[in-house]
Amino acid sequence: TKSSKQEVLLLRAYKEDADGKNFVVCSRSVRCDSRPLEPGFSRGELLPSGYIIESSGDGTSKVTFLGQFSRDLFQLVQPHVLQTVEKFREILEQEAASSPAIERRDAWMELRKAQNTD
Repeated sequence: TKSSKQEVLLLRAYKEDADGKNFVVCSRSVRCDSRPLEPGFSRGELLPSGYIIESSGDGTSKVTFLGQFSRDLFQLVQPHVLQTVEKFREILEQEAASSPAIERRDAWMELRKAQNTD
């Protein structure tokens, strides 16, 4: 029988261009035999996916999400993708309100911290 609870083991990498204006974040699920399956869960798979964050040059950025999902996993991750984008926007808006010059690297690190605590 298929469990309604799934866990996904992710490998994530990110790269910033030399100017520090653009970022690429890539993720995919990995197999890890040393990580046993939690009781009551099934192991999901996240196919290659990621974000491209490009500076528009006017103090704004364009965020593009690219994802390849199985049908089952799409249903699982869809709400989380939207939450991540909304959290990222919230962090950037808070930074913009408190400082005329947004340090995107700081905002990016805040997003990563928020994801690790959720």
